[in-house]
Amino acid sequence: MIKIPFIYPNRDKYSADQITCLEKPLAIVSEGMKSQFSSYYYMLIKCFNLYRINKMENDRDLTHFNNLNSEVFRLLGIQLHFHSFDKNIDTLIREKIKLKQPVLVFGNMRELYYSNHYKKLDWIHLFLINGYDEERDIYSILDNTQKKNESHKLDEFILTAEMMRTLAFSSKETFGTTSVLSCERVQQHSDSVYLELLILCLKEIQDAPVENNEIVLMEFFQNGSEFHHMTVESLGFQLIRMNNFKEVLFTELINQLKRYLSDSAILTELEHLAKKLIQQWQSAINLFLVYYYRKGSTIDVRKLAGDAIETELSIKKLCSESLSLLYFNLQQQRHDKSESLWNEENNQDLVISLNDKSVVFQFEADLEFDFADCPKIFYKSPSVDFQNLLFKTKLTVHNPPRSAPFQAGIVFRTIDGETYIWGVFKNEQLVLSKTMDPLFSANIESKVAFLQLKYENHSYVFSYGDQNGVIRDAFKTDQIAEIDEIGFGSRNWGELKPMKLEFTLVN
Repeated sequence: MIKIPFIYPNRDKYSADQITCLEKPLAIVSEGMKSQFSSYYYMLIKCFNLYRINKMENDRDLTHFNNLNSEVFRLLGIQLHFHSFDKNIDTLIREKIKLKQPVLVFGNMRELYYSNHYKKLDWIHLFLINGYDEERDIYSILDNTQKKNESHKLDEFILTAEMMRTLAFSSKETFGTTSVLSCERVQQHSDSVYLELLILCLKEIQDAPVENNEIVLMEFFQNGSEFHHMTVESLGFQLIRMNNFKEVLFTELINQLKRYLSDSAILTELEHLAKKLIQQWQSAINLFLVYYYRKGSTIDVRKLAGDAIETELSIKKLCSESLSLLYFNLQQQRHDKSESLWNEENNQDLVISLNDKSVVFQFEADLEFDFADCPKIFYKSPSVDFQNLLFKTKLTVHNPPRSAPFQAGIVFRTIDGETYIWGVFKNEQLVLSKTMDPLFSANIESKVAFLQLKYENHSYVFSYGDQNGVIRDAFKTDQIAEIDEIGFGSRNWGELKPMKLEFTLVN
């Protein structure tokens, strides 16, 4: 089976009332492109939906959905491609998977035999495809429809190509979904993107009109001219779900702000106001619906939502205070980066530090990192001659844990976006891996003190050295694409123990 290596099941526990079945697959793709990006995807998609006046007229308006998700993905450095399809759908999907581009296919759940909607109700869904087996004519998907519990989590599952075609063409006929989506990483962001996206989200909330979408929706419903198709029940569903979306937005926003704001007073107040706001909107929505059921006449929506509006204004003020601090942090981060020879990735927890001669990784017992989101640091590309590459480092593991697994070594990324690590595994093996599965491994009898990667005769040669500095070649391959980024990385998992690693470049 051909599979995309960086697509993993989601970790969040949001329900379908908070994150839709169309959003969750896109969040998984975001996280596969860069650690923490699922959080920023949720934050931005909810922020734009809630704080940009769009009347929320049609919850399944695919044009609005496509445009908004394209905008969010552009901010994340991802291009969302839309491909018209007919009988060529299988060829289209497989071509994109070969290019390591995750594919998303709209389907109608009425046609899926294990769905609750099977033969009962038309229901749009979005399937994330991360692999295929041409011989068996099947697709590897990430989905939750097959599950009876933990429905918040999308796990790997198998669908036949015939079933996928049935789902896609039924959705096309029923919902007008004329495109298959593919996702291409077009920009490799540095870690400053986290601050930049936080600033963007806070500015969106700060600058939004006070008359936000809850008010717009209730007032337009009362007017009746543009919402003749909407019942009180569907209005109530829409309003309650918007409030659930607010909970997701502020949960993710506050969690990310905690990484950058040392002012606990601002964070404490923002948490308090966000919780208060959600309760106030819930109360206003309930009163509006009860009044409309009983009276069937108009009500002053802005007066009804007066308390929520006041809280919204208080949140805007806190956004302004937070922005001042974040702008300073961003300016400092850019200054530090401009003077550094290194670009950090996934270092929000400050695992990586630099001294005059070395790069240090300091892991604490409560921090676990998998292959995708482990801390990495790359040497700035202009400083490296990749056509005559010779990259050598001394590796020192201070107080190595006896039983806790870890992997550490030279990290490199190829022009097709694949990330590899060449180094030691628990001080017991030499390993070259792209995901959890090693491309090469060998047991070692003595402590590895040096690691080396060089390019010669159109092949990459992976080497290691002992304490005496004697370098031995361990593995050679011409099956890896051209390298365009190189540095250091490490990850830990399982039985977590404090650990310190030190990399020192050797000329």
